[in-house]
Amino acid sequence: MRYLRILVLLTIFAPTLSGQIEVLPKEYVDSIVKLARADTLSFYARARYAEKATTVAEAINYDEGKFQSRMAEGIAYLNVSQFDKALNSFQQAYQIGRALENQRSKAYSAYYLGNVKARIQLLDESMTSF
Repeated sequence: MRYLRILVLLTIFAPTLSGQIEVLPKEYVDSIVKLARADTLSFYARARYAEKATTVAEAINYDEGKFQSRMAEGIAYLNVSQFDKALNSFQQAYQIGRALENQRSKAYSAYYLGNVKARIQLLDESMTSF
């Protein structure tokens, strides 16, 4: 519980100036993504943490963090039926996964990309994602 409180405080008071944000370690992004996946949070809160993780990962050019945060964003949006936002997050995650040349990342993002496309009735496109 103490770890969670510290993490929440760090997230709230994270530096937002571009010069300061670049010194944040990759572990900071990983911890925010972990918080975005916490079962104790609402999906809206998860989406906010995932967005914050994406912002930091992009600022420090941490590709794995970008992928994980985009996936966490997409899953949160999918669970609150914000399909357009989920689709955008999964498309970006898929592109990052391809750039990482990581088969597991590509497969994971392709699955969710197909899932959200099926939910918004893009059935032909969803078949190619799976």
